[in-house]
Amino acid sequence: MSYVITAEVHLDAHMNISGDISKVKARFFYRNDNSIVFDVNGSFDSKTQKEIVLKLCRDMVDAGFLDFSIRHSF
Repeated sequence: MSYVITAEVHLDAHMNISGDISKVKARFFYRNDNSIVFDVNGSFDSKTQKEIVLKLCRDMVDAGFLDFSIRHSF
């Protein structure tokens, strides 16, 4: 069973205007005109899971995206 963590960004949100998609260190999962979803492989281990989520959030903020949602998918 695979485990994926996703980050969805609404590109038209004011807080994301300065965001740079090329700086996000995650895969493109889905994109349309208004939003993009990035994904990374997750882990069932709770300690590793926290580290992966934190890294994804930091990557998003470092890329200039301040308004996004994190989801977990099995």
